[in-house]
Amino acid sequence: MKSKNTMIRLLSLLLVTLTVMSMLVACKPDTPDTPDTPGSTDGFNPVVRFAVASDLHLRDDNKGAYDFETRDRLAALYNTAYGYSEKQSYAKLDGVFLVGDFTQNGYDDEEMKDFFNYVKENTKDGTVSKSILGNHEFYETASDKNSQEYKDKYPNGFYDHRYTPESIAGTYANFLKYSGNKSVDEHIVINGYHFIFMAMDLYKKSSYEYYSDDQLDWLREQLQAAAADDATGKKPIFVFQHIGAKGTALGTGGGDKNLGAILSEYPQVVDFCGHSHSPLTDPRSIWQGDYTVLNTGSLAYLGIPIAGHPTYNASGVAATDQFGGWATGDIENSLRTGGMYYIIELDANNVMRVVIYDLVNNQVYGEPIIIDSVGQPDKFTFTDDRKRAAEKPAFAEDAKMEVLTVGETYATIKIPQATAGATTQNYRCDVYIGNSKKDSIYRLSGSYLGAGMPDFVTLPLTGLRRGTTYTVKVSPVSDWAKVGGLLEISFTTKTAADDPSPDYFSIRFNEDGTAINANTTMALDAIGKGAPKVEFDDDLKQYVGVFDGKSGFRFPMYHNYASLEDGFTMECYVNLEYTTTTPCLMSNQHSAGFGFELVDGNIVYYHHNGSSWIKPSAPMSFNRWVHLVSVFDGSTVKLYVDGELKSTKTCNKLSIPSAAAQYLVIGGDANQYEGQFFMSGKIAVANIYSDVLTVTQVNALYNALLD
Repeated sequence: MKSKNTMIRLLSLLLVTLTVMSMLVACKPDTPDTPDTPGSTDGFNPVVRFAVASDLHLRDDNKGAYDFETRDRLAALYNTAYGYSEKQSYAKLDGVFLVGDFTQNGYDDEEMKDFFNYVKENTKDGTVSKSILGNHEFYETASDKNSQEYKDKYPNGFYDHRYTPESIAGTYANFLKYSGNKSVDEHIVINGYHFIFMAMDLYKKSSYEYYSDDQLDWLREQLQAAAADDATGKKPIFVFQHIGAKGTALGTGGGDKNLGAILSEYPQVVDFCGHSHSPLTDPRSIWQGDYTVLNTGSLAYLGIPIAGHPTYNASGVAATDQFGGWATGDIENSLRTGGMYYIIELDANNVMRVVIYDLVNNQVYGEPIIIDSVGQPDKFTFTDDRKRAAEKPAFAEDAKMEVLTVGETYATIKIPQATAGATTQNYRCDVYIGNSKKDSIYRLSGSYLGAGMPDFVTLPLTGLRRGTTYTVKVSPVSDWAKVGGLLEISFTTKTAADDPSPDYFSIRFNEDGTAINANTTMALDAIGKGAPKVEFDDDLKQYVGVFDGKSGFRFPMYHNYASLEDGFTMECYVNLEYTTTTPCLMSNQHSAGFGFELVDGNIVYYHHNGSSWIKPSAPMSFNRWVHLVSVFDGSTVKLYVDGELKSTKTCNKLSIPSAAAQYLVIGGDANQYEGQFFMSGKIAVANIYSDVLTVTQVNALYNALLD
């Protein structure tokens, strides 16, 4: 099953001290600011240093979500690791290691070749760069499960068509071709320390098996040889594989069930595993039982467990915004908030210092972590016993919550970060009417963002009763599920009003060139290339947004969808330049959602009902101000132009886009990356109402603009 001959196996057993050839450096690294942990000045004198990262997911199209570019992230890894190292008294970077899923699909030319070319060109003399295969590297060579050849060979199917013997052989061949390695598995020695790299060759997810008996036997042999080289049993043996041992560090609940038994025979093992995408900021990412394990997180997207949640305490959810929002499902659709990696340093006494580097904020995260008990299980401190001694998080004494918005059936609460005691991982928000608890809602604190953690999070509440008083009690929860003291606030929802207001969203353009949601005063990020401009319109006597067809403003919609299901109104006052293309004006319609779009000279309101697009339309005018309103009332969608009803279509549902596209673009449309279909022209008004407006109310909005 394995593409290794006997000679390669024998070569991989040799323990060699590597001297790396000098490589041409393609670009001079931008070095980060001098860290606060400069080597020998604090009494720690490294004798070896290496960087460990995982799950880069380098893509052939070089795209992730929200301006995340995988090649830039790879360059930042090398630049900052060298920048950090070269400012220390021990100035060497001895190794850079990626623990699997270094590509998104394993494409041989577009991804694997590109990755290894960069690594070879940017690895400096004296540094060893190694990468191991993860599950994503096998996607390119997957067997065609619909082909007759596959059906004839595997009449009962195969446990996963991406990991047939043929697929594994193909991926192994591509890896060896572009990496220049002689084997997919390696055992090397750097400065007297053993490093063992093992590729996966199975993917039996249902039975938690990712390494064949052949692979595990090979690992056992390497560990025996490494251990024989150190009589004290205290010198770390570093092991790297993509999927870790089940039930060890954070995110290994679905790990390999056989790996741990082998590693546990060697307490001096320090194991690095990827795959989980769990944040390095969580203390559970380092684990000690019979040996030591470090979860290596991700340079791309994260799956964030919600500590204390009845369902998602162990499994990761997808962060959908920076203010506490999250969604379940495929974490590949989450914000690209990964980007932390380890710099591991070891001194002559085998004391290990773990520095976490945050690429997103370009700085060292927190204080270095010291592990000084490798090989001595009776002295291990990173055990599950940490939970008993862990502090509770706490709000500051003067902390207060604030009601940002309140309508008939919804409200938004602003929660200050709990800054005392342990780091807060999430907030449990209990919603009461009187003494009766109606719901418990969890919001992420953003601790996974490191220095980018916001000063507050928001709590959107939807589906509330009109004219009802609610009390919200919010408790901070730590990574260890320790619950701190609470804050509470009460508010009363509104009764039905004759004069509706754009209570969900209302854009305001400011003199300084920014745009905000006027309901919350929160700034709107620009999306696309560059940013829209803002100018004062003498006729309208207000500031308006000026769009050049390359960018728009982005409003997160994650917490609004539930409230939109029963009905809502969208309003846009726009002056569109003539075009024969199909720009979007105010839209969130990536495979679902809703929005205004120009098609063949007509303005179309797109509204997805779960199976198809409902599309009321009307002729559009150019180079003048036009008032557009769409109304969804739970049974129909209506399109108004300049106060007049132009089209009505039957529709009883709104379906929503995937997590990465759950935002509204003013001046364009959403997608999973950085927006699309941007318009050229001006926008003065962009509003969303929780109310289902009547024809009289729509006409009044239009007349008010004329006045």
